[in-house]
Amino acid sequence: MKLLGIFLLTILFNPAIFAADKQSSATAINTAVEAFKEVDKLGFSWDSTYSEKIGPAKLLWRKGKYKKAEQLAKEALEQIKMGKEQHRSSLNYGLQSK
Repeated sequence: MKLLGIFLLTILFNPAIFAADKQSSATAINTAVEAFKEVDKLGFSWDSTYSEKIGPAKLLWRKGKYKKAEQLAKEALEQIKMGKEQHRSSLNYGLQSK
């Protein structure tokens, strides 16, 4: 039981674990912001991507809720990916010029 307690304390108070969450979530958010700018220039961004995913992810990150922030950023990247696919489809059907 004592070893379990030590193990749990080691995990809970390991700053390297929290630093990794902080860094990976920051990277995910920054990637989402840049990708959003790219798809927005194409005219295929979704309004909800920024207002419901990226914006709240930034706020959660500032509050130290890194895992949830990263989750929202990854969801934003999925929506951005779909926006890019919509753009490609519109090109295939001749709906837009390159």
